[in-house]
Amino acid sequence: MACSLTRLQKWWLNILGCFVMLEIFLLVNNYKQGPTTIDKRSYWEIQSDIERKIYRNLPMDELLDPKKSKFWHRQRRCGLFPRFFDIKFTNTYWQKLNTTNGTVMLHAAYYDDRLPETPIVWVLGAGRVANQLPRLFCHLWFNAMMHPVEVNVTWSKHLHGDNVFQHWHPEVFLGHLIKCQIPEEYKEQVPSVVSMVSQSCGRSFNALKVTNNKMAKMQDFAVCLKGLWSPFQENHVQVAEWIEMNLAVGASKVIIYVFAVAPKTRKILAFYERMKKVEVLQMEWAGSMPTSHTPLAQEWFYQNVSWIYSNFEDYAHSDCFYRNLYTYKFVALIDIDELIMPAQHSTWQEVFQELKRQGVDPSDYTSLFFQHYDFFGNRTTTKTSSFQLLDSDLRAATEYPYGWQDKGMFNTQKANIVFNHDNLGCIEPPCRSVLVNATLGKLNHYGSNCTHTEVLKQIECLEMKNNLVMDNLAIKRYGTTIKMNVHHALQSIEESDSIPH
Repeated sequence: MACSLTRLQKWWLNILGCFVMLEIFLLVNNYKQGPTTIDKRSYWEIQSDIERKIYRNLPMDELLDPKKSKFWHRQRRCGLFPRFFDIKFTNTYWQKLNTTNGTVMLHAAYYDDRLPETPIVWVLGAGRVANQLPRLFCHLWFNAMMHPVEVNVTWSKHLHGDNVFQHWHPEVFLGHLIKCQIPEEYKEQVPSVVSMVSQSCGRSFNALKVTNNKMAKMQDFAVCLKGLWSPFQENHVQVAEWIEMNLAVGASKVIIYVFAVAPKTRKILAFYERMKKVEVLQMEWAGSMPTSHTPLAQEWFYQNVSWIYSNFEDYAHSDCFYRNLYTYKFVALIDIDELIMPAQHSTWQEVFQELKRQGVDPSDYTSLFFQHYDFFGNRTTTKTSSFQLLDSDLRAATEYPYGWQDKGMFNTQKANIVFNHDNLGCIEPPCRSVLVNATLGKLNHYGSNCTHTEVLKQIECLEMKNNLVMDNLAIKRYGTTIKMNVHHALQSIEESDSIPH
């Protein structure tokens, strides 16, 4: 006998069909947009990861493990391992060492065995006078040893080389790289913690985790961006575009140091960090200077303390270089309005292969630099979209003078002290640098004005602006992909109304 459906049953079937169609649509849409990652960790697990990232330079396991702390406190031979509440912080990211000859600030430590016969622990610190740190000792703590190994600091270097800039404010600290040489009898071991003291066998009130990120296979390129500071202006579209451009030309990861940024920019950074394409590292100034919690005070310092920002560039660049010593072959140090653009090829990998074909093996050099070319906006007077890099297609016909404002990539197996315009040291002199021919690649600077400097006079800037050529390589080569990816990123932070067209 035929089974007839009531009106109510038909109604429910229609509702069920609508839900099925909606589910299919959502599944297809999620497939197109990529899988959604659901974090199933507990609140405390998430919070633990957040705080470990904040205190990334602290030896949290050793400080909070009562067995380890008790083990290192049992000895009476030389020095004492500090307890957590002994550590003298100035802010979350810096520790303080007071000496009779001044204060030294301490940020991070890194293991370096690029020269296996003489492994080193480098300490990133800061002092008030360039190249004149007080006498220091390193206490190297090894897991299997009860007492520290003490070594005298015989070498330290100002991160800006021999250049000493005016700094009239007493709280401005100048970055230094401090060398802790591991003794011959311990060179097969890796210390887990280093403390700094001003007197032999003195008690330490600081502790730095020794970063050691050795991997079986290193990736090719990483990009390091110095402290991002834009708390009063949303530039999230520009940040997303810049990240995507660097990924498109060959970067495996973009590492961004952040002081203070606006809310939407913070959301964009979090999106790319979830995608494992970006690493975001919060950073503050050394000493008792204003932190990111007081951006107005920070802005005053930026405007009134000469060379202050340049000092803090040094911290970010050095930390990024040494933190990735064993994870990337080359590290590029560029700004948010700059891009190293391949000329004939699509990626940096292809450029390096071409250099090798021409007899210039990048692995033989400490650094590779690209000449600086200014871009002056779009060929039309009306801005067509929110994209800065893609829409800039008017370039100065001439480059900056050789050696001025060049930027490039640093070989992590050869460089020692890195500076965005040069390498200031290498592990085995002489340092060798090469300027890549502009037919292979350029440093594109997407600004509305050229720099008035002692090298480039105002009249030369005007000549540059009046002698422009069309250069739309970025939009032609990467435009479609970049815009699609930025569109998706903005959608992900619920900014669909701000999506550029």
